[in-house]
Amino acid sequence: MDLDKLERSLLKRVVERVQQLLPEATVREQGGQLAIQLGSLEGQCSVRPLAEACLRVDRTQWGGIAGSYCQVIVRRAQEHSIPPMEGDAVLAEILPTIVPCVPEDDALIMGATPSPGLQSARVDWLPGWNIEFVRMHDGNGQRVRQCDVEQLDVTVDAMRDQAIANLKERVPELSIEPVGDDELSEKVMVTRGGGVAMSMLLCPEAHHRMFTLLSMFGDAPAKRILAVAPRTNVVFFADMKEAEAVALMVSMAWQAYENDAEPGVPVSPHIVIIKGDGDIDMHDVGLGTTRLTNWFGHALGSIRVMAPNTWEVSTEAPYSLRAPSDECRVDVTLEEERVTTPYELHQRAREYADEHAVQRPIGYGFFHALPWAWVDRGLDEEDPGGAMFVGLPGGLATFETHLPPGGGGHWALTVRKILATVTLIGDSD
Repeated sequence: MDLDKLERSLLKRVVERVQQLLPEATVREQGGQLAIQLGSLEGQCSVRPLAEACLRVDRTQWGGIAGSYCQVIVRRAQEHSIPPMEGDAVLAEILPTIVPCVPEDDALIMGATPSPGLQSARVDWLPGWNIEFVRMHDGNGQRVRQCDVEQLDVTVDAMRDQAIANLKERVPELSIEPVGDDELSEKVMVTRGGGVAMSMLLCPEAHHRMFTLLSMFGDAPAKRILAVAPRTNVVFFADMKEAEAVALMVSMAWQAYENDAEPGVPVSPHIVIIKGDGDIDMHDVGLGTTRLTNWFGHALGSIRVMAPNTWEVSTEAPYSLRAPSDECRVDVTLEEERVTTPYELHQRAREYADEHAVQRPIGYGFFHALPWAWVDRGLDEEDPGGAMFVGLPGGLATFETHLPPGGGGHWALTVRKILATVTLIGDSD
């Protein structure tokens, strides 16, 4: 369907729906946008992001997306009646929250917000994540808006620093405990705390406590921590060098991310690495083109991989990458019927490991923001190699590697580099 035509059609329906949900307001079409008047609020909302979002999905999902869009308009319009925050005492009550940065979702929310002052106050953090703010007062949380920042006469950077300082005071009372009482489970820690747990990733004092606890329960002092914040109220973390503990940690976090019965709101399956107190970053080990010389890129369906220029690559299904004399091979299978969730990657990897009687821990990570799970069959087997399952926006890519028996060291390194180059067609390095 034509985008402009869909936008006009949606505008008419959204105006009608918002008027039903908010009968005390005056809602109408004006200049191709939704105009709304409620008390002292006179604002406009753009339906263009809604039309663009609908065109990206199946038509059966349009109703749900449009319904959520209308609800945002109503909530934001009603929030206009809440006076802007003021007074120095307010700053002591503000805490940071971490939110995923999803451009499509952000565009929808921005389009549904009738006044710039009603937008959430926000600063950039790690790639794909932003920091927003909430005021905790009398046990209730209130979103901090742009109009609040202006009334308080501070910058968002100053608010971030103050919010993190406020968070520091909560570190001693934060609940941190092992996920279980057996030897392996004691090496995986979980932090829980009604919306505050995830924000502890921002706080150097919390990082220090995380390092201390892992060093107490581990076999040696922790030097690097891997963590996942799957929901707003929980963070899992483990010592990076403890492969089995990391495997358990990621599988539990990915399951929690997808389990709607879990408390809190889903946030992200991404893995972060903490290298020291206050030193945190996304744990993405994808390789870019600038790091590989004499390698060529190849399009395999919806993905792109690189291989040494001496390798033979089949860019038609069945996809494969072969070393000279067929000494080493990577077979690639694409399943693009539906979205594969991170926890489903774990399950596919677990099934493969069971099928091949693999006892080694499953590896997990991200290449260019794509989640993967890796099963290593080892180098000493009759058919050495492994399999990597990569989640795509529209499906699953499976890379099965075959190395020469007894000579896998060099080939294993080359194959790991090939796998680390996987990215979506059109994504930049």
